[in-house]
Amino acid sequence: MLEPALRMMRCPKCQKTLHLAQTTMMTEEVIEGNIICDKGHRWQVRDGIASMFHPGSPTQHIVDRTQFYRDLLGIDMDKEKERLAAYVPIEGPLRVLDTNLGSGSTYAALSRQFEREMGRFNLHGIDSSFELLQATRAMSREKGFNLTAVHGNVFNLPYQSDSFHLVLAIGSINQLADKAAALREMWRVTTPEGHVLIVDEGLSPQMRKSDAGNEILKKRPSFGARPPIPDVPDKARDLEITYVMKDAFYQLVFRK
Repeated sequence: MLEPALRMMRCPKCQKTLHLAQTTMMTEEVIEGNIICDKGHRWQVRDGIASMFHPGSPTQHIVDRTQFYRDLLGIDMDKEKERLAAYVPIEGPLRVLDTNLGSGSTYAALSRQFEREMGRFNLHGIDSSFELLQATRAMSREKGFNLTAVHGNVFNLPYQSDSFHLVLAIGSINQLADKAAALREMWRVTTPEGHVLIVDEGLSPQMRKSDAGNEILKKRPSFGARPPIPDVPDKARDLEITYVMKDAFYQLVFRK
């Protein structure tokens, strides 16, 4: 992880400020060691990844279904993620958090579109699979962009409030036991005027009535999910629901 990233982070146990302790570094990157908070809680950094799960142990990783969607719906998820460019300002720095980092395909899509501008992106990602985070960090180095990867929990994000211009949850919200808690945390770490963007399985009202929609539901009932509107924080603004990718997924966006 990059040393400057610590300024955006906080201890997930007590919310105090974090500091480096007993670390092995390469330029500004912490490779191995520990970070410690003002109250003495320690968190390990291994292979450049901070392990900051609290409370409890890592939950089961949310499976990447890119190939499944291609086979079932004829959708190229990697290509579809390039639509996120609509939420990237024309100029200026942008801090982004992916709360379901997975294979890093979302950031790979951004790097394809903004290849010559990746220096203005400050990219962070959370995932429950340490091994997958290792592979994703290797991918980011290969493609030439910096990524702060954290082994953490969407219900208790180890970041200061008002940290990110854009917070993402692609293909993960439907599977969470407490959607409201996750959305509150995503809203908390978003900057004023920043966006929270959620995309997940959920047929549009029109698609639900169609023969094609019924076939999809027979093969995968989870496409019957609906946007988690009741779970959006009360203070969220400009809530917008659209249906994307052949009307098979909902896209929920709101601002802080």
